[in-house]
Amino acid sequence: MEFKGDEVILTTSNGFTITQKKYIISAGYEGRKYLPKPYRVKLTRSFTLVTKPIKEFNGWFERCIIRDTEDYYTYFRTTKDNRIMMGGEDIEIGGEHSKMADLKDERVAEEKYKKVI
Repeated sequence: MEFKGDEVILTTSNGFTITQKKYIISAGYEGRKYLPKPYRVKLTRSFTLVTKPIKEFNGWFERCIIRDTEDYYTYFRTTKDNRIMMGGEDIEIGGEHSKMADLKDERVAEEKYKKVI
């Protein structure tokens, strides 16, 4: 990955190059190590609950995703191993000196889980 002005040049493992002005890094909390400073990103933390596997989804039309996009978004979906996943209630985190990978303080999570349940 090389940065030139407002563009990034990516080189694939087989030698092709891609030049873009915008790109997405899906590397979880480690994504910042791929970014030039100063950081120009918006980092968020999401909350998810997952059930134990269940036997049937009676009344759940084709196991479709269910979303609420009002005040804060919440979604319900099923997984391949027959669980129900509920998530949402993102919060912004981060900044150059963020301790976002330190998730030991769960007070924020506890408050958010109360909101989504």
